[in-house]
Amino acid sequence: MTKKVLVTGAGGFIVEEALRRGYDVWAAVRATTSREFLKDSRINFVELDFTDGDKFKSAIEAHHGVFLTQSNGASVSSLVKEIESRRNHENESSNKAAMVDAPGWWTLALAIVLMVWLALAWRLRR
Repeated sequence: MTKKVLVTGAGGFIVEEALRRGYDVWAAVRATTSREFLKDSRINFVELDFTDGDKFKSAIEAHHGVFLTQSNGASVSSLVKEIESRRNHENESSNKAAMVDAPGWWTLALAIVLMVWLALAWRLRR
């Protein structure tokens, strides 16, 4: 399976290099972007409104790698932090769900406590 990469500001070198290395290249473009230099048939295009943060984040998360070549460092940094924060939250949620959905150790601990309680109750009756 080839890895999908999303390239913003897909004007040339990075797209050519990614294609040369065998990546499945997706060029994020605006509807008004000229595709004059992006004539290779292996390039897939996705039209994005870069001001719509949710769609932009979804596009980033749908690919294995991202090259943000038309952005200032501050917005890229904050975007990466937000994506990492969302992933950490999802991991925490799945860990909590795993404890509830697969109660293996909890069941064992409960069974041991129940057996100890029954043994004590039986012993005290005598």
